[in-house]
Amino acid sequence: MMDLSAADEKFVDAHAKAAKTAFICMCILGGIALVVAWLGRKLPHISRGVAAIILVLSLAELVLMGRTANLGGNIRHPEIRPAQPETAAPSATKEEAK
Repeated sequence: MMDLSAADEKFVDAHAKAAKTAFICMCILGGIALVVAWLGRKLPHISRGVAAIILVLSLAELVLMGRTANLGGNIRHPEIRPAQPETAAPSATKEEAK
């Protein structure tokens, strides 16, 4: 088990939320595919529309899982984290400029 005490909690939370979303969507996609496979036993031809819907949902799931993996990588690999905005130095007042 990895020690996550040094990991930034916001990255762990973002990864956990993305994983939950991806898992729920994968279960929905699996259910749809199971129904289509079950109905396909009696109907020998799957319509192109149903096949296209499953393809689009599969590609969407691929994106969700890739995002989850990237967020998981951010936990232990700070070199791939998005650039943190630098705090801007306070602007010089008119009196300081003189």
